[in-house]
Amino acid sequence: MHCKWAVVIYCLATFCVVAAEQTPTDEKTSARKFGRAVAGAYFLQFDAGALEELLPKSLFLPAITTIHADGTILALDGTDNRLGGRLGLSMNTRSQGNWHRLDRRTIVANTLYFNFLSDQGEISAHSGVLDGITRLSIVFRFDDGYESGTGVACRQLQNVVHSGVYNPITDHPLERLPKVECNESYADALPFTFWMIR
Repeated sequence: MHCKWAVVIYCLATFCVVAAEQTPTDEKTSARKFGRAVAGAYFLQFDAGALEELLPKSLFLPAITTIHADGTILALDGTDNRLGGRLGLSMNTRSQGNWHRLDRRTIVANTLYFNFLSDQGEISAHSGVLDGITRLSIVFRFDDGYESGTGVACRQLQNVVHSGVYNPITDHPLERLPKVECNESYADALPFTFWMIR
């Protein structure tokens, strides 16, 4: 009888050890599979919303985003070159950051990009001066097949670098630009539809 119980206890202990060893591996494998599923270059078409009056009629606001399987992301959109001066004097770099999985078909990306002063083609003492830093949060909701879907982007702009209120050398940009809960109810939210580029 004692021998029988000893065998049962040994089996249970072995099962627990194996399960404990397999769980992290399974999670990593699942994360890698999901990363590969969403990885790719996507074309985004924004519902311009507040930017509607700035866009030429019949045009939409486009963007291209590359989602990497390792959790990084790159993005650029049609406003980065000031829309022909309609967005003032600031020109933007591409947006770079990281994404994480929210659920089975949703990822959330948090990125930053720089805003530089431009004098509408004229070179001056202010051309190329760092004007601000923008945090861009993007939510992607994938359809079946992970090749298309819908989402929303939310921006936070810190655009007072040149005025001396913000010093990019000594101030930490993330302290002034905390993460936001990005969804359609967020002020200035920009909903979009996206498709994988084939």
